[in-house]
Amino acid sequence: MALYSVNYCTKLMSDRQLKYLERRLLQQKYVIKEKIPEMKRALDSVVLLKEKKDADQVIKTTFELSEHVWANAEIPSDNETVFLWLGANVMVEYSLEEAIELLSDNITKGKATLEKFSEELNILKDQIVVTEVNTARVLNHDIRQRKNP
Repeated sequence: MALYSVNYCTKLMSDRQLKYLERRLLQQKYVIKEKIPEMKRALDSVVLLKEKKDADQVIKTTFELSEHVWANAEIPSDNETVFLWLGANVMVEYSLEEAIELLSDNITKGKATLEKFSEELNILKDQIVVTEVNTARVLNHDIRQRKNP
């Protein structure tokens, strides 16, 4: 005679929580994957500003005021600082060197986090497969038990 019912066992082995964790990790991975190219573009821009400052050249550029509205601008060569969006409507002023260091560190950390998420997702997928196989085994065992009274 069985100690636990099949329904109880399959409920315990439900992979709903694992699927929820997988969705959450995939969302976080997607967010970071989208932010890394933005950080690279920001780093390239700050490096360009530093190069032009060192060469004592004025930069002529266009920037977006709002959707489909652009303006021309000149950035003087004596510019020492940049403003970076940190998120949550927070903008901070950094020197060019500090901005390059911060953006480089953030890109490195972002890539490391992406790798970590990929590893965790692989482990989680393995756990989901094991749970599904075990659930199938329990159900198959129950079917065999019902056939053989």
